[in-house]
Amino acid sequence: MKNNFEHILLGLLWLMAATLGGCFWFNTYFGFNIFSVQHWQYLGYVQANHIAIKPMFYISLVVVGLILMGGIYFILRPRMRRIVLPVRAKHDFSTNDSTPPLMHNPYDGTVTNNTGPIAPTSELSPTKPNVPINTHTPTTLRPPRLNMPIISPTNTTTIHNTAPAPAQQSAASDTPDMSPDIESIFSDNGYIIKPRPRIGAIKTSLFAIGTDDVLWVGGYAIDAAKMQAAVDQLQGVFDDFLEDAEIDVRAFVVAPTARENADQVMIFNDMNDLREYITQNPNPPLDADERDNFDSYSDFITTVAEYIGKI
Repeated sequence: MKNNFEHILLGLLWLMAATLGGCFWFNTYFGFNIFSVQHWQYLGYVQANHIAIKPMFYISLVVVGLILMGGIYFILRPRMRRIVLPVRAKHDFSTNDSTPPLMHNPYDGTVTNNTGPIAPTSELSPTKPNVPINTHTPTTLRPPRLNMPIISPTNTTTIHNTAPAPAQQSAASDTPDMSPDIESIFSDNGYIIKPRPRIGAIKTSLFAIGTDDVLWVGGYAIDAAKMQAAVDQLQGVFDDFLEDAEIDVRAFVVAPTARENADQVMIFNDMNDLREYITQNPNPPLDADERDNFDSYSDFITTVAEYIGKI
């Protein structure tokens, strides 16, 4: 009963280890969380729309399943105990063995033939030799002491010195935060506002979605080339999960500090230009038949925003 309980515990431990390993693999390689219901719903949405998915995704599912079930089998499989029975030597009673038995003296190692008369007890009882007793007991060795750094009031200055200088903080705070105004423009025209992630070296000012798998990514008073790099990184995340990603990423920058090397980024001189453009291009109304697919797409974009902010 004890062995069965231990096998069950080992099986549960292997189940958790294999599941966590598979979760780490899918999160790292595909950006897919196996514990997220929204990800499975979006996977069903992608399969229903016949969008090609990398074969490595299905191969990974099969491999993780085989590893999981194989480990459970080897832990819980029945084991046969091998019992070795003692074999007694057969004695042939047909022959008359007249050979006298041999006597072995355990103290001096001699072997004598018991053929003579029995000697007195005092002569046959040898004295037990003085065997030195090892009174030395082994001492347990203490493991080597770890020299861990100790945080004390004398070395806390090195920790506090890692904070950014006040001059750098004040320089970063000179740019006004126009994110609420930009989000208000898009929400007033029917777009759904999502949490704004940090993509690479920039903090986005807008992350919004619309119908037909549209994704708006915006920034204010930043280099347009950095926004282009953020779009490329975002497309790379989509390509890791989908071979033929059909998400329409529309990036823009309001009042950019530089405009070079940004072919796929829309440039607006000020907030009035942005408001005028979005007012002329509002979010199309959503059909009732596409509500479920749009909800899955919305949950997927939220997960992508949380994931890409941790890269």
